[in-house]
Amino acid sequence: MQLTQTSINLIRSIVALAASCRQYTDYSLSEMQDGHKELANIFAEMAEMERRQACFLLDQLALYLEMEHQDSETWASCFRMLSELADQEGFSQIGSMYQLLLSRPSMVSAASVA
Repeated sequence: MQLTQTSINLIRSIVALAASCRQYTDYSLSEMQDGHKELANIFAEMAEMERRQACFLLDQLALYLEMEHQDSETWASCFRMLSELADQEGFSQIGSMYQLLLSRPSMVSAASVA
């Protein structure tokens, strides 16, 4: 089953937001270790905003796919694409997380019910 351009755009946005969240979290930890608590808090707040936005877009993707009456194979396609994009952009841990979801059929079918 082919993904639409809208779902592909949502997936790309989710991966970019997850990457930004990770980067801000790393900055926050680094600033905290250097004793700059105020800067650490700013970066932590930015990371949280990116996380919330990614969650919002993931919810929108779920609603979009639900509206399109997509099945678990489409969710599997989404997870595959998220994994590939994350790997291409140098975020292998995120890619591995999506591969783990793919290896658990119950997760893919649960997503199609959401």
